[in-house]
Amino acid sequence: MYLEPADRLLDQTLASLKGGASLEEQLAVLSAMDAALLMARSYMQPPKWRDFCARAQRHPLIEIFKQDPFVSRVVEKPRGYPGDATMIDLIYGTGSTSERLRDTTALGRKVYNATTSTFAAQAVRERLGVLAKLVDDAAARVAEPAIFAVAAGHLREADLSTAFASGTVGRWVALDQDEESIAEIKYNYGGRIETISSSISAILKGQIADSNFDLIYAAGLYDYLPTRMACRLTQKLATMLRPGGTLMFANFASDVWNAGFMEAVMDWHLILRSQAEMCEIAASVAEVGNGFSATHWSGIGGAIHYCEIKRQ
Repeated sequence: MYLEPADRLLDQTLASLKGGASLEEQLAVLSAMDAALLMARSYMQPPKWRDFCARAQRHPLIEIFKQDPFVSRVVEKPRGYPGDATMIDLIYGTGSTSERLRDTTALGRKVYNATTSTFAAQAVRERLGVLAKLVDDAAARVAEPAIFAVAAGHLREADLSTAFASGTVGRWVALDQDEESIAEIKYNYGGRIETISSSISAILKGQIADSNFDLIYAAGLYDYLPTRMACRLTQKLATMLRPGGTLMFANFASDVWNAGFMEAVMDWHLILRSQAEMCEIAASVAEVGNGFSATHWSGIGGAIHYCEIKRQ
């Protein structure tokens, strides 16, 4: 039976991972796989790519990857969606990561070390530091700043913020639709963080319309928002800033190196964006008034794009 090159790649990767390769060899195998899957994603027509992804997720290779608790979490989606806060913890190495690694196989731990060393994973860890710095910068700019984290997850940036540790953050509000994530924030930070268990629909409908924030940020949310909704949300959030306040949102890049692996192996489909598309979202703020300016940049490996909107 004829096999597409991408299907043969799955067979070859399975043989390599089962062959007892060292971590360095596994990293090389996964890097080659990332490159090949990214190429396949670019040359296949969307229907053909979707068919390949469906075949990939039935391939015996997936059972090898599922020994990695990070990949397993994304594939199995225990909370009904792939990018939950526990999965992000597995990239950070925080939360229950050590217990999950202890409970898996030796091969699973080796695969985990490889999959969490990709550009995408490094970029997610870098993004955590970006969030903590935003909080610290807000506290340096304004006495006891008011901060709003949208789709907050487990709010791990609070652990890295020197301003939060020193008590110089004023009000910090965390919104997330996942009640388990909200429960984790309450457990870790108690009354120091205000929590809102809600989706962004509460913002879009004007049910949350506080206009006294010095910093608003959304780290991983925009990866799941269609452009029209992303623009509407950005407009709403911009109006919630005080003069001098900052809104930051981030998005995985349209050419992120690991896109093929994420979709074919992990069944993790994000809305990837170019810098131009980030600029389009930022420009939509002009519809709610003047006095906003935007700055754009990219993180490590160009994997994640960032946009900061400042209110004058």
